[in-house]
Parts: sequence; structure tokens; C-alpha cells
Amino acid sequence: MDLIEAISDRFSLLQSLYRETVDSLAPALAVAAERLAEAVLAGQRVWVVSDPAQRHLAAHFVDRLWFPSEKSRPPFAALFLPADQQATDNHPLSVLVQQGDPIIALFGTTPSTMAEAALQVGIDADCPVIAIGHDGNDTLWPRLRGTDIAIALPDLPLALHDELLLFTLHTLTETWEAILLGEIL
Repeated sequence: MDLIEAISDRFSLLQSLYRETVDSLAPALAVAAERLAEAVLAGQRVWVVSDPAQRHLAAHFVDRLWFPSEKSRPPFAALFLPADQQATDNHPLSVLVQQGDPIIALFGTTPSTMAEAALQVGIDADCPVIAIGHDGNDTLWPRLRGTDIAIALPDLPLALHDELLLFTLHTLTETWEAILLGEIL
């Protein structure tokens, strides 16, 4: 196999992954986009927390919310709160979040104690939680309330998981923007 063929195979793999997951991810993404649009219109702040391994994706996501690349709109009030793997008691989010602020928790192939702590803060503060990742041990999904949103990614190797997570975040942002700008109802 030459380099061009190897690169083409990689692109084909990602296209296949997106096609295979669209039916399972699209309904939850639509609900999440609507919930986030409602929160922004109500003046709420959006909090993004992540496992340490997904920190770069969370920072990119918030950057995209502050500085839209293709749309003319004001920045969203979104903040990324870097979390330490050990930050479970007295999570910084617990003193910053206000009732109604959405919390977006990004995690890898198994939620860390950070993801679980962020979920608990959301529950305690009566905030909507949007959890995005793969819960292989089924520790996080059962704790979500009926108003919370689980965007359940399939079980994938970490690199493919992060590729799909990045694409999911871009899709969420573009859908959210389109709702706020009145491009879709």
C-alpha cells in the first residue's frame, strides 16, 4: 500500500464512521442544540468540562463558540473549566454554575471521576447536563435525569473516538447557530 492509498483509506474509514453513527446521534444532537439555544436566549452561561484526555477538544469547542468561523453572530457565553482527574470533592464548577446553566461534559471511552463530579454538580444545581462520550461501564448514563441529554458515542479506539467527538461538537455548534440565526426551526 502506498501513502496515498493509506490516506484515502483513512478518509473512507471516517466517512463510514459518520454514516454509521448519524441515526443514533442525530436525535440527541437535535435536542441538545435546541436546549443550548434556549439557554443562550435566556442569558445562561454554558459550561464545558472534560476528561483530561479530551481537554484539547473542549478548548477548541469553546473557542468555536466564542469566535464563529463562518457565521456573523455575537460570541456565546461559554466557558471551559479545565478539570483535574482528582477534582471530585469541591469541584470548582459547584461555586461557579448558576441554576439553569447548561453543563456539557465531554469524556473518553470511560467517564472519569471528573465527568461524574460534573454530573453531580449539574444535578445539585438543577442544571441541564449534556454528556457526550462513551460510557463503557454504564456508570454515567443511569445517573442522568430525564431532562439531561446523553450523546452516546460507540465503543471505539481513543483516536477514532476523539475524531467522532470533534465532528459531533462541530455538528452541535453548527446546528445551534442555525437555530439561533433562524436558519432552521
